[in-house]
Amino acid sequence: MDRMKAMIEQQIHQMDVMLEGNPTHYYHGIFSVYALYAPGVNADSDNVPYLEKRLNEVTNLKSLLQRDASYWEGLVSKYFTKDQIIVIGNPNAKLVDELAEKEEKRVKAQVERLGTEGLKKCGEALQKAVAKNEVC
Repeated sequence: MDRMKAMIEQQIHQMDVMLEGNPTHYYHGIFSVYALYAPGVNADSDNVPYLEKRLNEVTNLKSLLQRDASYWEGLVSKYFTKDQIIVIGNPNAKLVDELAEKEEKRVKAQVERLGTEGLKKCGEALQKAVAKNEVC
């Protein structure tokens, strides 16, 4: 129970940080998902309860902090221990070889298409992107 509480509190903290730092990005995501995927939303109708639930995510998370251990045990039982389906996959060695060969041809064709200068430019762009993403 302590672990669930810590995870929910961490999520609330992350939401607070995101809303302080970049609320536009957060709300844009909510409204985009609402417009595209909310049930019952089209040019002629809205689904206000759905939108309210999404806009009040911190309140929803705080309500989860009030749930007791039996609630979480019920979820685990329902979704992880009852009525399981197990899918066992076996790798296909022939397909692995085909995919490797196809990828090798694709890379070779791209190297030929880009040439030395193109590869150099792409390498520099990659280094800049990696450096930008490593800033934390």
